[in-house]
Amino acid sequence: MMNVINEIIPPNHSHNFFAPIDGSLCRRARDVIGVICEIWRSVQSYFIKIESESVQINSRDQNTLKNYMTAYDCLRKGLPLQKVALSVYMESLRNHKDNFQYCTTYCSERQSLDPLPDLNNDQDKVVFPIAVEGTCGRRPHVLAVVVDPSRHSIEFYDPKGLTLRDRDQDTVIGNKGRLMDLMRNIWGKYAVDHEWDLQENTTRHQDDGYNSGVYVCDYITRRCNEESCKDIWADGLTFAQASKDTRENMIAEINNFYNQLK
Repeated sequence: MMNVINEIIPPNHSHNFFAPIDGSLCRRARDVIGVICEIWRSVQSYFIKIESESVQINSRDQNTLKNYMTAYDCLRKGLPLQKVALSVYMESLRNHKDNFQYCTTYCSERQSLDPLPDLNNDQDKVVFPIAVEGTCGRRPHVLAVVVDPSRHSIEFYDPKGLTLRDRDQDTVIGNKGRLMDLMRNIWGKYAVDHEWDLQENTTRHQDDGYNSGVYVCDYITRRCNEESCKDIWADGLTFAQASKDTRENMIAEINNFYNQLK
């Protein structure tokens, strides 16, 4: 219920910039270390080659073609996944997985908002890729929220292993307000009929600055394959997997879907 979120971060909570978080590191120290790691991973990424080819799409819809090529280029060139690429992948996955709904409005720079989807039943998940503004001049970072009515749980997955408490001052891109306020809205929308739990990942999987969307897509895919969140958290992607293998698998996924379009 709502008081679970409020117990984690009360609405009037005042964040101390230098207060210790993540054990012994303060937020600023964590950010500086993060920038150093991301620079090193960016250097390594230049030596990673993705060989997957694009497909010829049998569609006269220019917007469809543009969206596909945007997603394909992001995946093949090792670029961050923005709203279009995330939407293309979610739609491709949805083509053969009918056990979830998705909402990508919170990873878009546009300021208009789509309503939170209604639950179809007590089994289907609702997944939210969410992009928050970067710190220290870094690019936006993608997170995932998964609503699982079959388990009465809402999962918060940050591939960098940060919790809601760690991100209590973060804002959603497109001037959509604080991440914590969005989480309160999600909680109020779905966690109404039973005692629901908030599940949070605290294991750091990502140590680069551009693969967060890949980690999030992998997490959502595995959850839609009914792998438990805790199993995924214990066995997250490596940098090499996120930079090459998983991107190639995602290209194969969108190629398979878009190759069927007429």
